[in-house]
Order: sequence, then structure tokens, then C-alpha cells
Amino acid sequence: TQMVVERELAKEGKSRRDMGREKFLKRVWEWKEQSGGTIVSQLRRLGTTPDWERERFTMD
Repeated sequence: TQMVVERELAKEGKSRRDMGREKFLKRVWEWKEQSGGTIVSQLRRLGTTPDWERERFTMD
């Protein structure tokens, strides 16, 4: 997740250090909200069988 957001920032000519910790974390959470559902959908299509009731995100 961090690397994806950092790549997006690089395309904009920015870095996480330019933003500061709080703004960077906000951006990571925004990305998670946009992409989290896609990731879960992909995992389900692959046939993985985790405990979906206990879904976690590494930034939790």
C-alpha cells in the first residue's frame, strides 16, 4: 500500500517526505478506501477462504 501511494506521488512530482506524516497517512487511507474493495473482490475470485469477518488492514 505504501509503495503504491508513493508511486502515485512520484507521478505528481511529490514524495511522502514533502507531505509530512499526517497528510501521507491520510492519503494512504484514501487509497485504501478506493482500492480495498477491489482487492477483496480479487481475493474472493481467486478462491481464497480467509475469515472474512476478521478482515484487517496493515495500517489498523
